Amino acid sequence: MRRCLLFVVCFFAVACVATAQHKESHPSGKTVTFITTPVAGFDSLLAQFRGTPVFVDIWATWCQPCRREFRHLGYLQQLANQNKIILLYVSGDKDADEAKWKRVVTENNLHGYHLRANQSLKLDIIKRFSRPLKSSGERALIYPTYLLIDADGRVVNANASKPSDTEALKRQLSKVLR
Repeated sequence: MRRCLLFVVCFFAVACVATAQHKESHPSGKTVTFITTPVAGFDSLLAQFRGTPVFVDIWATWCQPCRREFRHLGYLQQLANQNKIILLYVSGDKDADEAKWKRVVTENNLHGYHLRANQSLKLDIIKRFSRPLKSSGERALIYPTYLLIDADGRVVNANASKPSDTEALKRQLSKVLR
């Protein structure tokens, strides 16, 4: 009987510690959702969020400018929460970097939806959102890329302001919310 009681007490103690650690990683109560189903293209990805405006952050763990912008997400997350804007983070990382990608998302409290793009989605994003490089004029997807999508699923800004440019981003988001 004592062993059984000791086992039950230990089980609940471990469960409480595990729950506390989870809450520490997300103090605001917001959630991080990893999309694990394969997505064929950008339109099919956006179809999941139809009816709600979406801010898209196309980034990668190896992109230092992308990661520096994470420091400025507090304002964007607050604005998104107040106005029911979906935050969608699309990573260009390779399959081998999945653990690193998830760790960076968690460490930076990137609340919202997260997807590591498969080859089909990457090609569609590159085709639709590439810009000319300053050095050569050749078209390439530039990391980070920020997009604003209206509630009807239309891309209204394919070169949205970065989170650190709060005033410009606020103006751009207000147009999406009209």
